[in-house]
This record gives sequence, structure tokens and C-alpha cells, in this order.
Amino acid sequence: MSSAEILFLSAIEDDDELVLISTEMNQSHGNVYNGEKINLEVLTNEQCRVMFRFDKQDIDRLRVALGIPPKIVCNNGTVASGIEGLCIVLRRLSYPNRLEDISPILQRPLYELSYILSKTLDIFYDNTSQNLTSLDQEWLSEEYLRTFAEVIHERGAPLPNCWGFIDGTVLPICRPTKHQRTV
Repeated sequence: MSSAEILFLSAIEDDDELVLISTEMNQSHGNVYNGEKINLEVLTNEQCRVMFRFDKQDIDRLRVALGIPPKIVCNNGTVASGIEGLCIVLRRLSYPNRLEDISPILQRPLYELSYILSKTLDIFYDNTSQNLTSLDQEWLSEEYLRTFAEVIHERGAPLPNCWGFIDGTVLPICRPTKHQRTV
């Protein structure tokens, strides 16, 4: 079974199948990690969508938009591509699984996955944290909120003034610290 086949099969969100695949890999290769890194070129668009929740061509665009560099160097010297770091984050967040579960999928030992995940999230946080710490953002102006609400309503939402969703709400909206009466 090729690495790409194992990678796709393990993306199926069934822990029993993942255990069987991991066991088969251990028996045939001696260990789960065989030194091959993830290669998006061998994956189909459907496989990328199943594993990472993004289309293949959008993963690099997302990497650039999030400010993740082409090469990531971790504190311990572990090196990974920016794409690989982003794929580790996306896979980790797309389904509740442990690093131990994704080690055979992403073909990295646990300690490397941990360092790469941590470094990639640090880069992401450093580049975007200002958007999470304040509601005083240009994109939250009255004009933008009106546009957001119109688009959401046009897509079928029953409320004409809904501009966001509870799972994407910034925490301070629950207990405003500024302009309490207007919120």
C-alpha cells in the first residue's frame, strides 16, 4: 500500500480503520514513521478536502494569507515547509485527534509534529492576534456589518440583520468593555 493510499484511508474519520492501517504499517515497515513527508502533489483535490477541509489549490493561498513563511524552523532545529506546517494545523483542527493519531498520516514522529504545530500556531498568532484582541477593527464598521448582513440574508438566513455567527464571535462581545450601551 502506498503512502498516498494510507494517507487517504487514514483521513476517513473512523478510529478503528486508522488503528488497522497503523498496525499494517507497523508490521510491514517496522514502525509507523518511514521518513517520507507529506506531499500535496500526490494527493487529489478530494483527498485534500477530506483531510484538511480545503481544496488543494487553496492550501498555499491560505498559507500566504495567514503569513506562514515557505520554510519553518522550530526551536529544536526541526525544519518543515510552510505548507506542511499548515497541513499539520489543518488536520489537527479538522477532526478531534491526537498527534499520535496523525503521526502515521503526516509521516512525522510525535516530537516533530509537536514542534511544527506549536511553531506554526505561534506564527499564525503573531500575524493575526490583533484581530482577536479588539472589536475596534475597520472590518467591523457599520458599513461592513451592513454588507455582511445583506450577504448572509441573501444566502437564505431569515434575519436581515445577522452579520456573524456564535461560533465566530469575538469574546468581548459577551461582556463589552467599551460602549456597553450601544452593544
